[in-house]
Amino acid sequence: MKDLQTWFMYNPQLRKLLPSNSHILIAISGGMDSVVLTHLFRKIYSEYKYKLTLAHINHSLRDDANKDMKFVCDLAKEWNIPCETMQLNPKTKDKNESVEAWAREKRYLALEKIRKKVQADFICTAHHKSDQAETILMRLALGTGGKGLKGIRSKTGNIRRPLLQFLKTELIDYSQQHGLSFVEDETNLDITIPRNFIRHNIISPWKKQCDHIENGIFKTSSNISDLVDAVSFSVEYFYNKFVKIENDPEEISLMKSDINSLPILLQLHLIKKCIGLEKYQWRQHNWNDLRSFLVNSETGNILGFESNWRILNNRSQWILFKSNDKLKSSFTVFPNGTSYCGDYIINWEWFNQPITISNRDPNSEFIDGSVIENRKLQLRPWHYGDKFQPLGMEGRKKVSDFLIDEKVNLYQKSNQMVLAADNEIVWVCGYRISDWVKVTTNTLKPAKITLGLNR
Repeated sequence: MKDLQTWFMYNPQLRKLLPSNSHILIAISGGMDSVVLTHLFRKIYSEYKYKLTLAHINHSLRDDANKDMKFVCDLAKEWNIPCETMQLNPKTKDKNESVEAWAREKRYLALEKIRKKVQADFICTAHHKSDQAETILMRLALGTGGKGLKGIRSKTGNIRRPLLQFLKTELIDYSQQHGLSFVEDETNLDITIPRNFIRHNIISPWKKQCDHIENGIFKTSSNISDLVDAVSFSVEYFYNKFVKIENDPEEISLMKSDINSLPILLQLHLIKKCIGLEKYQWRQHNWNDLRSFLVNSETGNILGFESNWRILNNRSQWILFKSNDKLKSSFTVFPNGTSYCGDYIINWEWFNQPITISNRDPNSEFIDGSVIENRKLQLRPWHYGDKFQPLGMEGRKKVSDFLIDEKVNLYQKSNQMVLAADNEIVWVCGYRISDWVKVTTNTLKPAKITLGLNR
């Protein structure tokens, strides 16, 4: 068993968590755990030049809540530590929100508000190894993934948890050795609360058969943490290797030949990173839906995510794109200079003499400008039923059939624009002009049109 005070005094892990000269805001409920934490900091604060402030959050949920707050204020006065208090209003809890979830969220918000007020560097809470075991078992019951099974972290943002290395029994021993006073929260005995049920009805009996159960769970969570870090490293590696973002950051293509040989877990996390959700917690159904899509979908199938991103099965590729729910409008185009057309820019350049066409940029085309004179020009989305005569072809063809022949995927189809003159198609942008606007040896007024993104 570790000596709590010795560890606090000399262990370099604490110095990494809480550098010297830090202003530490200690979250204190008045219970044994937080009183022990405060007492430990009193022992070492002068040596490491810590500045201490206490913060007590009164949730106003129990009859004794005000007594607990008075106990903390009296203790702060006795120990000569500044103390801040904040009282919460339970009436702000949503009808479908659990009391525990509401209290936890509001408590951390209140602590952060106090931290900013007193200009503290860190918030310290008294979570310990036994809390960790309860948390892991609760998350196992919910079917959480690897990140959830990492459990409570020793640091999260500005929050530090320096007691995670210690069991509840070690805190009890310390409290008894130093004759510490604290308040008892009777709700800790209420086994209708899931955490209390796990503590009293699962872990406590289990310890009679396996007295090191909490240490074992803690070690398992540490091992899982290492595995999760390895997965994150691999995802970053394959992201840099396989993901190419070219013109449009909201369209990402992944070659199936690149990623299909990866374990399915890496494929899932790679796609999650591509759509910018690597730091967000997914529910199990999100993972299941994506896994099923990667394994079972057919060409043309699309799966949507909550973030407006979609994934398209497009033959040899997975295409990730962000859906644009804005109605695409038609824009008037002026055949001189630059026209700004919503998400696009279209630019015109005129020539007064015959030209040699050597253009290979799909976003630029040369046309016979004389044939569109005095016509109303529009840049608009293509419509079902649109027809045109592609350059070099005989007869007219539906734009929809042309796009299929060009192997344009569903996402690109939904964003495909055409340039029209009096509603007769001049250019299926990025692919082909109409035969009737082609430059010939008789063309006297050639024009170059270029389409770009308006950024």
